[in-house]
Amino acid sequence: MSDQGSANAGNGDAQPGAQLRVLTQYIKDLSFENPNAPQMLGPVDEQPSIGIRVDVGVKRMS
Repeated sequence: MSDQGSANAGNGDAQPGAQLRVLTQYIKDLSFENPNAPQMLGPVDEQPSIGIRVDVGVKRMS
Protein backbone atom coordinates (compact mmCIF):
# COMPACT_ATOMS: atom_id res chain seq x y z
CA MET A 1 0.00 0.00 0.00
CA SER A 2 2.83 2.42 0.71
CA ASP A 3 4.00 2.05 -2.91
CA GLN A 4 0.74 3.59 -4.13
CA GLY A 5 1.34 6.75 -2.12
CA SER A 6 4.80 7.27 -3.60
CA ALA A 7 3.55 6.54 -7.13
CA ASN A 8 0.90 9.27 -6.85
CA ALA A 9 3.25 11.84 -5.32
CA GLY A 10 4.03 13.35 -8.73
CA ASN A 11 0.37 13.76 -9.69
CA GLY A 12 -0.36 16.71 -7.36
CA ASP A 13 -0.28 20.39 -8.26
CA ALA A 14 2.73 20.95 -10.50
CA GLN A 15 5.04 23.85 -9.80
CA PRO A 16 5.46 26.32 -12.70
CA GLY A 17 8.68 26.06 -14.70
CA ALA A 18 11.76 27.87 -13.50
CA GLN A 19 12.28 31.39 -14.85
CA LEU A 20 15.46 33.39 -15.25
CA ARG A 21 15.44 37.17 -15.41
CA VAL A 22 18.61 39.23 -15.92
CA LEU A 23 18.23 42.47 -13.99
CA THR A 24 21.71 43.88 -14.46
CA GLN A 25 24.38 43.24 -17.05
CA TYR A 26 27.76 44.94 -17.43
CA ILE A 27 29.07 45.29 -21.00
CA LYS A 28 32.61 46.50 -21.51
CA ASP A 29 32.80 46.02 -25.29
CA LEU A 30 29.97 45.33 -27.69
CA SER A 31 30.64 44.42 -31.30
CA PHE A 32 28.87 42.68 -34.18
CA GLU A 33 30.64 40.42 -36.65
CA ASN A 34 29.16 39.02 -39.87
CA PRO A 35 31.76 36.97 -41.75
CA ASN A 36 29.25 36.14 -44.55
CA ALA A 37 28.33 39.78 -45.23
CA PRO A 38 28.84 39.68 -49.05
CA GLN A 39 26.48 36.69 -49.42
CA MET A 40 23.93 38.19 -47.03
CA LEU A 41 23.67 41.42 -49.04
CA GLY A 42 22.56 39.62 -52.21
CA PRO A 43 19.00 39.44 -53.57
CA VAL A 44 16.34 38.50 -51.02
CA ASP A 45 13.26 36.46 -51.98
CA GLU A 46 11.17 37.47 -48.97
CA GLN A 47 11.24 40.06 -46.20
CA PRO A 48 12.66 38.71 -42.94
CA SER A 49 10.54 38.80 -39.80
CA ILE A 50 12.70 40.01 -36.92
CA GLY A 51 11.62 41.13 -33.47
CA ILE A 52 14.09 42.67 -31.05
CA ARG A 53 13.33 44.17 -27.65
CA VAL A 54 16.08 46.11 -25.88
CA ASP A 55 15.59 48.15 -22.73
CA VAL A 56 18.70 50.09 -21.80
CA GLY A 57 19.34 51.90 -18.55
CA VAL A 58 22.75 53.45 -17.91
CA LYS A 59 24.50 53.75 -14.56
CA ARG A 60 27.96 55.32 -14.57
CA MET A 61 30.54 53.29 -12.66
CA SER A 62 33.37 55.20 -11.03
